[in-house]
Amino acid sequence: MRAGTVDTDLEGDLHSSTTATRAASVLRDVHLSAGYKTENLDLGAHYTLHLFSPGGRTRHISETENGASVTDSLFRLVRPEAAVSHEAAVWGEGIIGIGDRLSLHPGLRLSLFHSFGKTWFIPEPRFSVRWAPSEAWLAEAGYTRMSQCMHRIPSLFSIMPGDEWRPISASLPPMTSDQLSASLRYSGIEGWDFSAEAYYKSLNGVTEYRNSYSTLGSSYAMWSSIVASGKGRAWGTELLARKTSGRLTGWLGYTLSWADRQFADGSVGGGRRFPASTDRRHRINLCLTYNFNEHTDLTAAWTFASGAPMTVPSHYVRIFSEPSQNYYKEYRDVLYASAAGGWRLPPVHRADVSVNFRKPLHRGDRVWSFGIYNLYGSRNGEIYYLTATHSYSSPGVPGYSTSYPDGTPAVMRNSILMFLPTVSYTRNF
Repeated sequence: MRAGTVDTDLEGDLHSSTTATRAASVLRDVHLSAGYKTENLDLGAHYTLHLFSPGGRTRHISETENGASVTDSLFRLVRPEAAVSHEAAVWGEGIIGIGDRLSLHPGLRLSLFHSFGKTWFIPEPRFSVRWAPSEAWLAEAGYTRMSQCMHRIPSLFSIMPGDEWRPISASLPPMTSDQLSASLRYSGIEGWDFSAEAYYKSLNGVTEYRNSYSTLGSSYAMWSSIVASGKGRAWGTELLARKTSGRLTGWLGYTLSWADRQFADGSVGGGRRFPASTDRRHRINLCLTYNFNEHTDLTAAWTFASGAPMTVPSHYVRIFSEPSQNYYKEYRDVLYASAAGGWRLPPVHRADVSVNFRKPLHRGDRVWSFGIYNLYGSRNGEIYYLTATHSYSSPGVPGYSTSYPDGTPAVMRNSILMFLPTVSYTRNF
């Protein structure tokens, strides 16, 4: 939701106006599953009913004069639409031992998707090899193929809350990925565990809005015409060190990764590769726990992540069309950007602490936790969004500027959770 309030004082009368735009994208699932597992065999099946209701958007306008309401109107800009899709799968995976040190793990998953009257059948093979030359070392390499029966459409113009989930269709088939990975683990030092993993993932059927166009509400027919299907890549290395014994335990992890997209038909980014919304070059996570006794412990965590890419448009383009049941007017203003994901947000980092009090009960235990989120008050941007500059209000109002012409697209940042005490109660059975 985005809202703006403007207050003016005209000849002693205080006039206040508020405009709030709300977008909603809802996904509900009904899931059934069954499985059978032994030491060397894993069999299973599942069925999921997906209920989509994305695309709804409303605008609420209210005005008051001297505290009395003079206008209170709600407009439905886009009607939400409902859709149903079905997903079913059966799978099996086995373990074949070759001697004491080597094992093979073949597997196969058969996925079936049904959406908008069309059915897809996708086999997903997977295979891995594990080799343990000694008690301290473990090496593993594998290949996995996966598929997905819905699309996450990222809003490159807003970090939150613009993403939508949409079902697959004839024009936008399921997304598939093929991943190669290799890892090495060492546990030869008592109380310590070290691991390193490298991966490369190739994706087909990734989706983005065409020509960096983004909307928080559109019909399925319009959505299919404004969203493009392309290819993607993701690769990187993950390093992890863990301390597993003693009063002080914890882990330190570092990830170096890349992720990009390419649409060869030029529908997004002119056919050039551009960073995906999930592209974060560096990630660091540190978590430490000190156990005072078996009932009380203190946990501290610190995290750092490079900024995500964001598409910053240069101007608006007005598109005219005939009014329809989904739009209440004959035109809309569309943001246009020449480069997708060409601007990088600032990095984010924060520290969290919590103290936990555990008490054994007749069945299970209970845990009281008291903590502080964002201990040193880092001004991370929880919400980034686009607005237009204007000079007719007053300093402090979002978008106010006298340095740029009115209507120039501008990036706004909201830092909300800068220091937050927390308390929680958990009952384990």
